[in-house]
Amino acid sequence: MKDEYIRREDAKDALQEKVFHNPTDEFYGAMQVLDELEPADVVPYSIEPDGTLTVTVPKCTKVGRVLVQEDGTHCGGLYYAD
Repeated sequence: MKDEYIRREDAKDALQEKVFHNPTDEFYGAMQVLDELEPADVVPYSIEPDGTLTVTVPKCTKVGRVLVQEDGTHCGGLYYAD
């Protein structure tokens, strides 16, 4: 199964929308569970206005190549370390 990540606030907003008119004890329990979940260990990245992609990896991680793929397509490029 592929890991997928969503923002905690998006999950809470979606849950709140679903039970907006009739909140129950289960709803409040679910909201508390979401608040208590530990954040996922994902690789942080940023894209600068000039198109520069910065990916932060753990110290001493060897990276030999990077695949950049446009979301939802097969378009992209494979970049090798110099």
